[in-house]
This record gives sequence, C-alpha cells and structure tokens, in this order.
Amino acid sequence: MFYNKILYLSSMKNIFTHQTTTIKRFENRYVKTKNYIMPELKLKQMQYEINTWLRLLGFMLDENVHSKNRLTEILKYKFDEALLEDMENFQTRFIKEDADIAILKKEVTALDSLLVREVFEDGAIIKAVRNKLKKVQTDMNNAEKQFSKLKNDFRSYLDVNIYKNEE
Repeated sequence: MFYNKILYLSSMKNIFTHQTTTIKRFENRYVKTKNYIMPELKLKQMQYEINTWLRLLGFMLDENVHSKNRLTEILKYKFDEALLEDMENFQTRFIKEDADIAILKKEVTALDSLLVREVFEDGAIIKAVRNKLKKVQTDMNNAEKQFSKLKNDFRSYLDVNIYKNEE
C-alpha cells in the first residue's frame, strides 16, 4: 500500500518553485495536494520589513524614554503648578505609548515566527502570513502617526508654556 509520498525536489529547485505536489491518502484514495513554498525574494522582503519595524519600535521606545526624562527635568525646576495636570496627562500618554509599543513588538515577533516555516501546506499559512502582515502594516502606520502626534504635541506644549514663563 501507498502511504504519504512526497515528491522531493532538489533544495535549489524548492527555493525557486512556488509549489510542489504531495500525494496524501484520503478516504482510501490518493489525492494530490499542493505545498506552497514562499519565494525567496518575497520571504527576504518580509524579513527586511520585520527588522525595520523592530528597529523603529526600538527608536520609538528610546524617544519615549527621552520625553519622559525631559518631563521629569522640567518638573524639577520652578514650574507653574497650574500646568501640572497637563504634565500628568502627558505622563499618562507616554506610559500608554510604552504599552502600545510592547504590544506591537509582540505582534511583529509573532509574524517573524510565522516566516520561519518554509513550506506552507495548502496555502493556509500563506494566507495567515499575508493577513498578519497587512494587520501589522496597518498597526505600525497608525503607531507611527500616534507617536509623531504625541511627540509634536509635547514639544509644542513645552515651547508655548516654557517661553511663556520667560516673558
């Protein structure tokens, strides 16, 4: 009797081939199914994007720490206590930003672990990777916008309120 037979291609051919055929036993019949292999260039591009996102998240985390340190420095000096509530709001936003960055880092790392697998049976994993990639791309774009807005809001707030105190 035949058991699961896999047609083996050379490793070089697997890299450049989009699919191979597998013969599987299904209800006493042998059925051809397709194993999808992620093309090497596409796989490398996805890996490049993931590495870029991880570096960007590291930068955002560093900038967020810098902003929190700046907030602490300002509060050490004589500062208008009427503005304390606004400063607390910024502190809260910075803490939330740290949490959002941590969540994004987990998402990106999860996507990276999906790419480790080279053979994707029946295209199901490829769809999962594509869906996850689209979601992470959207989340990263939103995070960049949110981060830039927070950074600009804080800088603008300090510009207005610190220079106002000097006049």
